[in-house]
Amino acid sequence: MSSVFMTYKEALSYLESLIPSERINTIKIDPLERMKALLSLLGNPQDNFVSVQVSGTSGKGSTSYLLAHILSMAGYKTALGTSPHLERVTERMKIDGEEISQETFLQILIQVKAVVEKISETEYGRPTYFETLLAVQFLYFSVQKVDIAVVEVGLEGRYDGTNTLNPILGILTNISIDHVEYLGDTIDKIASEAVGMIKKEMTILTGATQPSVLSIIEKKTSELGARLIVSSKSGSFSIKGSTLDGSVFSYKGSHFDLKDLSLSLIGKYQVENAALVLAALEILSTKEFIVDEDAIRRAFSSAYFNGRFERFEVDGICVVLDSAHNVAKMHAFIEELERLYLGKKKVFIIAFKKAKDLTSITREIQLSADQVIISEFHVTIDTSRNATMRVQEIKKTYDDLYPQVDVLVESDTQKAYEMALVTAKNIGGIVVITGSMYLVGQMRSILAKINRSTAK
Repeated sequence: MSSVFMTYKEALSYLESLIPSERINTIKIDPLERMKALLSLLGNPQDNFVSVQVSGTSGKGSTSYLLAHILSMAGYKTALGTSPHLERVTERMKIDGEEISQETFLQILIQVKAVVEKISETEYGRPTYFETLLAVQFLYFSVQKVDIAVVEVGLEGRYDGTNTLNPILGILTNISIDHVEYLGDTIDKIASEAVGMIKKEMTILTGATQPSVLSIIEKKTSELGARLIVSSKSGSFSIKGSTLDGSVFSYKGSHFDLKDLSLSLIGKYQVENAALVLAALEILSTKEFIVDEDAIRRAFSSAYFNGRFERFEVDGICVVLDSAHNVAKMHAFIEELERLYLGKKKVFIIAFKKAKDLTSITREIQLSADQVIISEFHVTIDTSRNATMRVQEIKKTYDDLYPQVDVLVESDTQKAYEMALVTAKNIGGIVVITGSMYLVGQMRSILAKINRSTAK
C-alpha cells in the first residue's frame, strides 16, 4: 500500500489491521503515554482548539451531540468527536453537523499513518485503531481551526486517548454497568475509572445521581483541586409532555429560566440529557461561550440523533432502532417504548457484544417483547474483529431463564430483518431492533441499501 496514496477501501483495511485478533487485557505500556507520543509527532493538534470532554456510560453520546448542536446554532464553529460509529468511520468527526469528507479523511489519515508507523517501531508499540482515528480527529479539528470541540471519550478510564485534551469543561454523565471486561463489574469500580478524566483545577459537571458515585467524584475532584458542579443541584427541570414527537419541558438554573422548550429527541431520559447540556452551557457562558435562548430552542427542536429511538416505516410497519447496550440504557428505553407504544405488539431483533450481562438485559426485553429474534452483528469494532455474541449463547440464556418463551434464531441480519417484518405484519405489531450499537448500525445500512424505508 502506497504511503502517499490510499483509496477509502484501503484506508479501512489499514485501520482494521491495527485491531488485534484477540483482546489483550494486560497493559504493558501506558496507552495514554503512547497517545501523547503519537500526538507530539503530529505537532500536538489537541492543543490548538478549545475542548469539552464528555464521559460516562449512559447518555454521553446524546449529551455530546446536543451540546455541539446548540453551540453550532449559536454561531460557533463547533466540532463533534464521537466513537464508535454506526455506519462509517467518518461519522466520528463532524464540524457544524457535517462529517468529514472521504477525501479529507484520506489526506489526514495518510499523515497520521506515517507517524503511526514511526511510533510502532518504538517501545510504545503499535497505536490502536481508536488511537489512530482519534489522532485523525484531533488533526482535522486543528486544521479546520474550530472554535470549540465537544469530544466524547472512547472507553471510560484513565488510559483513554481523549485524556490528552486539556478541556475547559469535563462532563460526567450517569454511571452504570458497562464495559465490565475493561472497567470492572460494579458501578463503583467503573466510576473509579471514569474519574480518570479529571485533571488539576479542572471544572467538572456531573449528572450522576448515585451517592456512592458522587462520593468517588467528590473525592477525586478534591484531591486534584478541581471544581465540581452537580447538575441536580445547579438546576432543575420539569416535563410538561412527552410523546413520539418529542418532549416539552422547562428548565431553571443559575443563568437560564426557560419555559416550554421543545426537544425533538424521543424519550423522557433525553430531557435529563438536555438539562445536563443546559447546565454545561451555563458554565461555558462564564468562559466566553455565550448562547442565547433562540439558539437553544432552534437546536432542541431540530435535534436528530441516529440510532437513538429512531423510527422508520417499512412497508407500513414501524421499525424502531435504539442502541441500548447496557442494563440502565435498556431499562430506560423499554420503559419509554412501553409508554409510547402501549398495547402494541412488538417483535424484537436482538444481538449483543460479548461479555454483556444477558440475564439483566433480557429481563428488561421480556417486559416488552411479544416475539424475539436472536441475531448477530457482523462488523469490526474498535477493539475486536469478532466481538459479537453468538446466537447459541444468547439462545441458551433464553432457554435457561425463559423455557416457556419460543424465540427465533437467525444469525444473518438481513434474514432476521425480513423475518421480523413478516412476523410484525402477521401480528399487527412493530419491529424493535436493539441490544447493540453495532447491530443498529448494520440494520441502518440494510434499510438504506434496500431503499424501501422513509425516516419519520
